[in-house]
Amino acid sequence: AHNWDTSRRPKDPPGWAGLRANVIARAAGICQHEDGCTYQGKDVDHIVNLANGGTHDLNNLRLLCTWHHKRKTAQESARARQATPPLTEGRVQTKHPGLV
Repeated sequence: AHNWDTSRRPKDPPGWAGLRANVIARAAGICQHEDGCTYQGKDVDHIVNLANGGTHDLNNLRLLCTWHHKRKTAQESARARQATPPLTEGRVQTKHPGLV
């Protein structure tokens, strides 16, 4: 048997469907972004993302519209890229043998 799932996204934790339903019900289906957005929420967001020590606890989850969720994810990704040194940093730079 082969696993053809090539997604790098982590699998949902046990009980995720129930947690997701609770977040949606608590928000009455409306985006919970702090700017007062009133669009329909579709994405359950980890306020503190898992990579930074966030959990699947209900207190760390909120409902966001797709636009706000994508925007937050892009901002988190940009910050992570800035915090990570380039792959070439600290390496001895050598020229390609064909260019020497």
